[in-house]
Amino acid sequence: MTSILRHRAAAARGTVIAAVCLVGSLALPATIVAGPVVAAGAVGSAPTVYVSNDAGYVTPIDSSTNTPGTTVPVPLRPYSVAITPDGKTLYVAQDNTNTVTPITTATNTAGTPITVGNNPIGIAVTPNGKTAYVANSSDGTVSAIDVATQAVVATITVGGGPTHIAVTPDGSTAYVTDGATGIVPFNTSTDVVGTTIHLPGSGVHSYAIAITPDGTTAYVSDTFNERVYPINLATSTVGAPITTGTSQPFAIVMAPDGSTAYVVNYQGTVTPLTIATNAVGTPIAVGTQAFAAGITSDGKTLYVANSGNGTVSPIDTTTNVAGAPIAVGGQPSGVAITPVSSPPAPSGFVMAAADGGVFNFGNAGYFGSAGGLPLRAPIVGIAATKDEGGYWLAAADGGVFSYGNAGFHGSAGNLTLNKPIVGIAATSDNGGYWLVAADGGVFGYGDAGFHGSAGGLALNKPIVGIAATSDNGGYWLVAADGGIFNYGDAGFHGSASTMRLAKPVVGIAATSDNGGYWLAAADGGVFSYGDAGQLGSAAGLALRRPMVGIAAG
Repeated sequence: MTSILRHRAAAARGTVIAAVCLVGSLALPATIVAGPVVAAGAVGSAPTVYVSNDAGYVTPIDSSTNTPGTTVPVPLRPYSVAITPDGKTLYVAQDNTNTVTPITTATNTAGTPITVGNNPIGIAVTPNGKTAYVANSSDGTVSAIDVATQAVVATITVGGGPTHIAVTPDGSTAYVTDGATGIVPFNTSTDVVGTTIHLPGSGVHSYAIAITPDGTTAYVSDTFNERVYPINLATSTVGAPITTGTSQPFAIVMAPDGSTAYVVNYQGTVTPLTIATNAVGTPIAVGTQAFAAGITSDGKTLYVANSGNGTVSPIDTTTNVAGAPIAVGGQPSGVAITPVSSPPAPSGFVMAAADGGVFNFGNAGYFGSAGGLPLRAPIVGIAATKDEGGYWLAAADGGVFSYGNAGFHGSAGNLTLNKPIVGIAATSDNGGYWLVAADGGVFGYGDAGFHGSAGGLALNKPIVGIAATSDNGGYWLVAADGGIFNYGDAGFHGSASTMRLAKPVVGIAATSDNGGYWLAAADGGVFSYGDAGQLGSAAGLALRRPMVGIAAG
């Protein structure tokens, strides 16, 4: 059994909406200063299923046809694989060479292997996509890889023979199975290791781990005893064991909606486990020596790697029936799938007026306003949290007002500004925001990193807006003449600076994949760049007041 464990490892629609000063027959008390904010979803082609293979390659599979593509060579004995939340980078842990190989999914090109600890097996990426954690089974450590630099930035001693890692949905804590009786937590901000949680009984071997989407419960496999334990993460209490099969449970995969955990049994079955009741369903037959699995982001298909016969079994989770096996050869040992979500319809939007009034439409919630406050300067921007549970207002003097679940992370209200603030953009995890001034100065608060500014440039026209990339790694500034200034990982896709504009540009909104953006002009004209589609404009409308903002949904 030891050799088995050593040589296997588990593993928007771009609708552009521009704000106007009158909505329906509602007369707004002051100029509208920010556009709508709507729920956005990632849009793209069908997910790609990546399967690592003991023979030294990774096979990409087109999930729309279940057709394998050209394999990507990596060092020998790749085990677990994990993919960043933006789907751009796949990490492959290689036991034979004590390395992790990053693969760029856009081109399926392998990068330079990263040296980690001895015999790396499990790998997990944090929800914010900044760190990949690697369990080194032979030296009792976890290597932390900075995704931005592809370098190991910390080594965390957890003891035992660590095999797999799961990170809580809020990214605060990682849990590592130690290959013995324990599950070791550590704080991802400080790398401080907490108290080990021990599974009861004799001959225990903690191996696979998965955490529910609400972060309340971890499910851990006791591989030698053919059972799974639920663990209350708030109290570190181990629940009653659940028998899921008659052979070693080597992987646990959680459904995105948290309703079901799928336990992969080495005997060649997958056992669905209902989370609400911990009831075990009928095992689903797959290939021989089932070892790893991954599930699509819509939860509709589970892909199981069968190391005994070189295949991958796709399971329809609505029927729990396995489809025709996909031949990949060798001994497949890990599965990771690019995250692609269905584009939701816009659910609503909020607008802000210069006097601090907030107006909500559709399903957008109202959480308060600054309309009754004696403002020192007018409101100039609004940004909503990604779950639409709150929003921030920004004033021209740098003051920030937070409502709903929008946390206050700081303001420029006490600074002596060279030029007034003109816009605000929030990070995707709601942990911070950027303010931008008319002279191009950028001020970051909370976890909003500074990537550069136009504050030292001789601008032809003032900056009027800011938009951030979805991974928080960069942002775009737009000037009134349509000039674009890009910083960090925000790509340049074109500008309107050479055009003869009828009216000045007033705002910018980016596509969900960061591959393009829209610029909005005061007369309602919209200019599209990169993969931002031509979806229409308000240029032909008789506007009572000029446009002042744009947001993508």
